[in-house]
Amino acid sequence: MSSACYRIAWGILLVLINVRVGGLDLLPDPLGYLLAASGLWTLSERSRFFQAGGAAALLLLIGSIARMMVGKPETGFLNGLPPTILELSLQLLDKLLHTLLIYGICKGIESSFAGEPSPNIAGRARVCLGWFMTVQGLWLASYPFTLNVDQDIMAVGLYILTIAIMISQVAVLLMLRAAGKSWRVM
Repeated sequence: MSSACYRIAWGILLVLINVRVGGLDLLPDPLGYLLAASGLWTLSERSRFFQAGGAAALLLLIGSIARMMVGKPETGFLNGLPPTILELSLQLLDKLLHTLLIYGICKGIESSFAGEPSPNIAGRARVCLGWFMTVQGLWLASYPFTLNVDQDIMAVGLYILTIAIMISQVAVLLMLRAAGKSWRVM
C-alpha cells in the first residue's frame, strides 16, 4: 500500500511539473495520470473513494492524450487572445475531474486512517481536502467571469488562485508521503 501512495504522489507531481524543451514536454501528463490511476486502483479495495479518484485519473489520462495529439490552443490568457467557449468548457471539465481526483485521494486516505491514533493522517487528509476545495471552489466560482472581465485583471486573479491550488496540491503530496510511510510501518 505504501508503494501505491508513492505512485499516486509521483503521478500528481509529474502532472504539476511542466518541463518543456523546444515545445516538447519532458514530463508528459499522461504518464502522471497513469501512475496516479495505477496507485488508486491498487488502493481501491480499501475505499470506494479511491475508485472515484482512479476513474477521474483514467478520464484525465484520456483527455491529456487527446490534448497531446491535437496540440495546445493558440488562444488563452498567456497568448493575449480570449479563449473560445470550447476551450473554456474543456478546461472546466479538466478542473472538475482533477477536483474529483484530489477528493478521491483525500477522502480515501481519511477513511483508511480513521481511528488510527498517531500520526493523525486522517486529520491531515481532511485539512488538505478542505484547503484544496476552498481554493479550487474560488477558482471555479471566478471561472464564468473569464469572458466578461478585462483579461489583465482576470489573469492576475487566476494566477494567484493557481499558485494557491498548487500549494494545496503540494500539501496533498506531503500527506500521501506520510500515509505511505505510515502504511510501510504497519
